[in-house]
Amino acid sequence: MKGFNKMRFINAAISKDKTRYFMCDAYWNAEKGRLEATDGRRAHVWTLREGLRDAYKLPEKSCYVKLLPKENMIVQLPHDYQFSNIDKVTPEKSVTFRVNLAEDKGNRAYACFSIASDRVINSEYIGDLMGEVWEASIQNDPTKALRFDCGDLVAVIMPMSADVMDDVILREEVKA
Repeated sequence: MKGFNKMRFINAAISKDKTRYFMCDAYWNAEKGRLEATDGRRAHVWTLREGLRDAYKLPEKSCYVKLLPKENMIVQLPHDYQFSNIDKVTPEKSVTFRVNLAEDKGNRAYACFSIASDRVINSEYIGDLMGEVWEASIQNDPTKALRFDCGDLVAVIMPMSADVMDDVILREEVKA
């Protein structure tokens, strides 16, 4: 994972919607030894090796944190609210195929993924995975989340709903 910034990966899934305050920061899940973030449509998880937990001085107790990639620091936050249970929406790992995003610029990989999986997801979410080769786990139900694994990282992405896809198609037809 040379050059792939794991802190930026986690930060990409943090919600920007301030009304969903419990999703506006990353979460240190001490029990599972991982950093988690979600915006409700995607979740990013980074399981840290024991040595990294010590290097970042992560506490024994779960808490909200701010990740500072430029400084390579993790700062504990005083928030005291419940974080989403990401495991409830994370499908089991059952590798369907590999997605090579290591060298692709995005558009070709996104198109190939959509065709191979028969799913449409927000292309911005594929952008978060650029720079690595991921194992994709696809469930039979097209409304269920997709899982991407790459070493100690997991991305869970919800497919776009039929009404959103219909809206996009209708807008394209109006332009034509």
